Amino acid sequence: MKRKIIIAGFLIFVIPLLILVILYNVKADKTEMYNETESENNNCINYRVLDSYGIPGHMKFSEIINSENIFKRYEKLLGDFNNAEKFRYIEVYNSLIQYDGFYENGETFIYGYDSFPDDWDIQEFINQEVKLEDGRQTLLTNINGAFISEKAFNEDFSLYNHIYRGKAFTSSDFIYSNEKINVLMGYDYINLYDVGNEISVLYLGYPVKLKIIGFLDNTSRIDMGDINISLNTYILIPSFDIDNRDDEVNPNFSILHYSKKTRGFFKVIDNNIEAALNEFDDIINKSGLDYVYIPLSE
Repeated sequence: MKRKIIIAGFLIFVIPLLILVILYNVKADKTEMYNETESENNNCINYRVLDSYGIPGHMKFSEIINSENIFKRYEKLLGDFNNAEKFRYIEVYNSLIQYDGFYENGETFIYGYDSFPDDWDIQEFINQEVKLEDGRQTLLTNINGAFISEKAFNEDFSLYNHIYRGKAFTSSDFIYSNEKINVLMGYDYINLYDVGNEISVLYLGYPVKLKIIGFLDNTSRIDMGDINISLNTYILIPSFDIDNRDDEVNPNFSILHYSKKTRGFFKVIDNNIEAALNEFDDIINKSGLDYVYIPLSE
């Protein structure tokens, strides 16, 4: 069983890190990029936002999350992204969540299912025996989660038009409380759960209770440039805001969550690419945080 946990950890943390290294090298110096008029990047209007923590030559993520006033810095960065004039920030991102308890919903919902090597036994990643920090023994299975802001849900992807059963998110769903988090299930879950069912998961290592308020139809998608994701096998979760003054909210949970909220996408406004990228860089430089943008082909 220890081998299973080690392999799962490799998939979750090392592979995304290697992908980030590759993507980071794709980002050319802007001056050089704009001198190469034939470069396809000149015409990109959609960009992925990533941080560089853990990349060789950059701070470790464990160092930045323990730095002074880091929650307020993340919170301000998110606000600056949302208030940008030359680009539109789109707060949507995928994240694994860990099913807490005996899992029997099949392989297609497993996080990273489509990228598993053919010679790996996916069953090794299901129902892994673990002992949590509170001493509780349980079974965990990594499954697909996608987080989305209210603006992105309503305006950028119009997912309120894709409710197959139940109801869509409302504004109150995007404010975190220590109670249950309302979620929408991807279409492939339709025969496995009912509206009103609850699911226990770990998110960022912390226990969370999810309450199903509806199901998405089978055309629900997130499309940004060449990133095209069907939500059929995902649990869609509000990218909720947190009042960090709430003593009942774990500060580390808040910090980790906001580090994810600031790793979405942005779209250039009025095709003024250079102005948008300059504004992004200005925001990052003022924040003191370490972020990059990755152009997405159409």
